[in-house]
Amino acid sequence: KLGRIPLWTKIGLFTGSGLIGMALAATWSSIHNLKSYNTEAVLEEQQLNLKTAAWLLDETVDGVTVSRNPDGSVRRLTVSAWPEFAGAGNADHSFIDTIGTITGQTATIFAFDEATQDYVRRTTNIIKPNGERAVGPPLGRASTAFAPVDNGDVFLGQASILGKAYETLYVPIFSDNPAVPSNPAGVAGILYVGIDAAERANRAAGSLSDLIITNAVLIALFALITATVCYFALRPIRALVEDITAISDGHSVSVKVTRSDEIGAIQTALGRLATVAELAFAKAQILDRSTEPVLTICDGPDPSIMYANPAANTFFRTIGVVPQDKSVENAKLDSVLPMDNGLHRVLSDRAALPRRAVVSVEGEKLRVSASGIVRQDGSDNGICLMI
Repeated sequence: KLGRIPLWTKIGLFTGSGLIGMALAATWSSIHNLKSYNTEAVLEEQQLNLKTAAWLLDETVDGVTVSRNPDGSVRRLTVSAWPEFAGAGNADHSFIDTIGTITGQTATIFAFDEATQDYVRRTTNIIKPNGERAVGPPLGRASTAFAPVDNGDVFLGQASILGKAYETLYVPIFSDNPAVPSNPAGVAGILYVGIDAAERANRAAGSLSDLIITNAVLIALFALITATVCYFALRPIRALVEDITAISDGHSVSVKVTRSDEIGAIQTALGRLATVAELAFAKAQILDRSTEPVLTICDGPDPSIMYANPAANTFFRTIGVVPQDKSVENAKLDSVLPMDNGLHRVLSDRAALPRRAVVSVEGEKLRVSASGIVRQDGSDNGICLMI
């Protein structure tokens, strides 16, 4: 069934399959890189949000010290006095709203509560479904961020806040003043910045969708280009097939050489073949129309007849060697012409050809002329007998 498919289609399918495979591999790699990029982008965004919040604290709030790493990232937040805007009863949310306005993300400041040994939300820009700020509820020991921050470590990861998932960054706020309540590790509070996980997922899904659509369009475009190129590049081969078919049917063909590549070489060779075929066809007609019986036989100890012209078949039917509806082609030579000493001697010494012999068939004396047939490369290709 595969052999029935046109060559240009098979080449196009093979090439297109290769392109699709490479495109799928590139898409998979791009998806993997996109996921890594999104993760890195979230980390960078969180670090930038933290820098912004820490800078505002350092610049606008007394008693706050921000220690930074050589690359400018925040290493430690320390307070000598707890900020008044994040107090227990008189919280002022303008500072946290400023952070939210600048970063476009959520932010919260927690304060350590000695009574519950937990961290209570004092000021936040996270709004509950009822429209109120989510102040008051503690972080809770069940939070994935609680243990790391309580030990004085930064927590970066996904956490649930009031039943909603966020990509979060929790940074402990240390106290260097015994008057500021803190846990045994010196943690007096927490600065939180976070990104809505659903929003981030939607952005990633949008990027992934754009990537898949772009690659699908490119695959379709490459496949179309490949099929078009194959169709037109192999069009001369289809013309050659038509010429070969015409030659095999005995028609006269004029092969045009239109190219200088391998296909052009085939066109040149086919043109010579068409000339030879036409000449051979003309010679074959001479034999077919000859009134003298002509046979060609194959060499060997038991030669058989490969070809008999119409005159030969008519002759052997007339003398009763073969029935009227039969041909002598493919018959053994000795069933048609007795292999007596004269004919046997002529056929056995090919180097002496052409030669003549007289044989007796059904009481009649036949004069037989034998000549050798050779191929274009000079090799033997049988013997021609004319009666």
